[in-house]
Amino acid sequence: LKNWRDFFHRLVALWWLIGVFASLPAIEAPHPLRMIVAIPPTAILVALGLLKLINWLLSNKRIPSSLRTTHYALLLLILLLILPLPGFIRAYYVNWGNLEVTQGIYDYNAIAIRDAVLSQANKNIPIYLPQSRFNDSTLLYYLSDPFPRQASLSASAAGTAIAISPDNNIDDTAWVRLYNGVATVLPPLTLEGQ
Repeated sequence: LKNWRDFFHRLVALWWLIGVFASLPAIEAPHPLRMIVAIPPTAILVALGLLKLINWLLSNKRIPSSLRTTHYALLLLILLLILPLPGFIRAYYVNWGNLEVTQGIYDYNAIAIRDAVLSQANKNIPIYLPQSRFNDSTLLYYLSDPFPRQASLSASAAGTAIAISPDNNIDDTAWVRLYNGVATVLPPLTLEGQ
């Protein structure tokens, strides 16, 4: 805080603020990929603080030797706090980013299905989607607002319909009917297809 008027310190602080605020409007705030921008200035600020602390500890030559050991104990404590930091960064930015749930956020198939459903929704044609695919978190997020869910034992017949089966899974027996702004969760199909 003492050197905040220095251009370098203001630049690092501004860099950190931009990095943090860029991740806040994301659905999953803080967004790990956007928070990567905030890692270098955070490391710089931590390093500057540690250098300041170490310089203060080493420049105090009038400290008795008994207190000097407490200074070394404090340095050891700081070192022990810093050592797990790479593991924490790896767990948050690498391991968490590789999880299947996190990868599902960028499910481009779900976005293609959403676009296909929304383009056909205005044509007054029922659209059938497997319930297993409709329940994916990404697709559920995109389609829950235009199609609130309701349960029904049957659906009214329509002259024509569209079935979207992106996985071509023959075992899909539970379907969701998207029609007139409602997602109707249908019961599982029987062997006769009813």
